[in-house]
Amino acid sequence: MNTTKFKIIVLFIVFAVITACSVDVDNGNCSSRYYAPTAGVQGPDSTKVNTPVTINVAYTIGNTCGAFDSFVENGASYPKTIGALINYTGCNCQQIPLTEVGHYTFTPPAVGVYELKFVTSDANAPIVKTITVTQ
Repeated sequence: MNTTKFKIIVLFIVFAVITACSVDVDNGNCSSRYYAPTAGVQGPDSTKVNTPVTINVAYTIGNTCGAFDSFVENGASYPKTIGALINYTGCNCQQIPLTEVGHYTFTPPAVGVYELKFVTSDANAPIVKTITVTQ
């Protein structure tokens, strides 16, 4: 993933955290989806081929209307960028950030060193998790 594309994704995340709920004036529906900035990552540094690894990912939800949806990856190539997708539903949201921990599962397809980049609020500073995979 090129630097420009990564910066655009992170800027989108920062905007999401700041605005949290988008209000559609036409129908009174207040819902949106944004990526939450990653606050921390913990998990094994090594595994074997085709053996799943669970990585604990702490992410920050911008307000009380937010709920975790899923982890989203940027594609099949590595390094892979990963973000926690948050659904915001509701018009009257208390602006209280909440940090939660989700479990991202990584299953390496082949021997090698894999780099996973978890998006943060700073486009130039993702949290990087490197996993060495052996036979």
